[in-house]
Amino acid sequence: MTLQWWPWLLTLLQILHGLAMVSEPDLHRWIPYMRPRAMHPGDLQELVEQYRVVVLMTTIPKRIEYIEPVIDSMLRQTWPASEIYMSIPYVYNRTGESYKIPEWMQAKPIRLMRCEDLGPGTHLLNGLRLEEDPWTFLVVVDDDHIYGHQLIEQLMRSALANPGSAVAAQGFLSVPGILESQELTALQDQGVQRPRYLQDQGFPAGPVLVSYLGVVYQRGFFDERVFQYDRACYQCRYQDDMWFSAHLASKGIKRFVLGAALGVQELTEMHLGPESLTKWPENRPRNVSDDCNQCLLQKRSTKLWAFRRRVVLALAGLPSAAGLPSEVSPEWESVLASIKRLSNWPDLTYLCTAGWEGSSGFILGKSFLLNDILVTGSTACEAQGDARISQLLRDLLLWEGDANTVLVMGSLEDLQKGDPEDFWAVAECAANMYDFHVQQADDDERALREAEDQAASKQDPKEFLVEKFGHTGAFPACSQIISIHLPMSGHLMLNSRFRQRPLELTSGLGDQMPRRSRAASGAQTWPYCRLGSWLAASVGAFNEMPG
Repeated sequence: MTLQWWPWLLTLLQILHGLAMVSEPDLHRWIPYMRPRAMHPGDLQELVEQYRVVVLMTTIPKRIEYIEPVIDSMLRQTWPASEIYMSIPYVYNRTGESYKIPEWMQAKPIRLMRCEDLGPGTHLLNGLRLEEDPWTFLVVVDDDHIYGHQLIEQLMRSALANPGSAVAAQGFLSVPGILESQELTALQDQGVQRPRYLQDQGFPAGPVLVSYLGVVYQRGFFDERVFQYDRACYQCRYQDDMWFSAHLASKGIKRFVLGAALGVQELTEMHLGPESLTKWPENRPRNVSDDCNQCLLQKRSTKLWAFRRRVVLALAGLPSAAGLPSEVSPEWESVLASIKRLSNWPDLTYLCTAGWEGSSGFILGKSFLLNDILVTGSTACEAQGDARISQLLRDLLLWEGDANTVLVMGSLEDLQKGDPEDFWAVAECAANMYDFHVQQADDDERALREAEDQAASKQDPKEFLVEKFGHTGAFPACSQIISIHLPMSGHLMLNSRFRQRPLELTSGLGDQMPRRSRAASGAQTWPYCRLGSWLAASVGAFNEMPG
């Protein structure tokens, strides 16, 4: 009799395990959307004049003498950088060595910035302290490659064509079992090479952008938390690429991978050599990555890397912002407590009120923490008053570039008196009204069909079979024949196959969905969804307005 409880416990454990497995994000969903679809076609000189781009670099004492060709490659770019910052610590923490700056480096038209050693991420972290304008683009490169002269231009054209996103020449999505998946196996059988960015490092993570071939961020993507390596996550100090990508992932900021070397030349003596920034005899990079990732998932969320949309809130009916962010009055404590009523907090909250102009250190578009809530200021609204939709949208549409980002607009009263879950219900409603990924899928399928038609027109299928197999019997499907003609369309085939993968959720906010959001409802009037006093829309829907 004493063992009768055991089958019930076993069943309960099986149910809980099953729920845990279902709740894990499916990183396969990222695969069709990892590569940017477009490059900005604008005149190069006009783009250079319009956008500020700075290059961020660092090095270590034993390599500083040998990186002249790396610096020269960044000085010869078709898109010239406004500044090239070489961040040189006073002391190299790993060995205690000091830096001796070569004479040739002091003669270069670059800015030598002395700083503390912040680990391999010193280039970006010190650059964030030097550049405060949220609009500035930050190109991060390592010191062990000679870069192609179009690196900045290609990164920038990709970033400008995909606003609100970071872009790298290379990166990775680590999905356990991906290399043996049916989708990849079928493609490889058809002669399509696996992209290098699809990896199995033994743990799920990504997309992670890597800087060794070049990556571009926008200054506004980062807030003060990027400097706060948690002591429990100290290994992330030596996995800066994962740390930076996790910072963006926690806010729903897209990361794109070009999957191309862009004319780079590797300095084989330094890249991943014994004196590299992230590899030395006592360190195993993959172990460091795994340790960093495990800590990130524990400290932040098990769904950190989930395929999801960015969701931002524009809030009106607020007190004056005078004194923020340095002084948080009791009145503002109440505001922040109201935001914390939400089951999941927005990726960013736009506090639309007056008084920002007199706040110390405030820059329009810069985000900062108020009692753990990530916020930014909007000057479009009056304090303590109602706001028109146009006022709430003004700064949202200025700063939020990703077409799939969901904008939710409301007032402090809505937060304080309404059902907090209505916020996520109206966000889900807006997400289901407009999905840019559907357009991308349609574009890919159209391009694939055109490629198939072009390939089919070049040779009769029977002639192809005789040439390829020596007979004409038992023809394979036409799509199988044509796919052999499509080496240039491999990524389109990859996208198509992984979109067809069975998924529990195919639309809405993605894997990271709060409770009740699947039952989202609301009055829909294009492009808005309304639920009570809440109003929501996707950024891209405004580009699809009738007329």
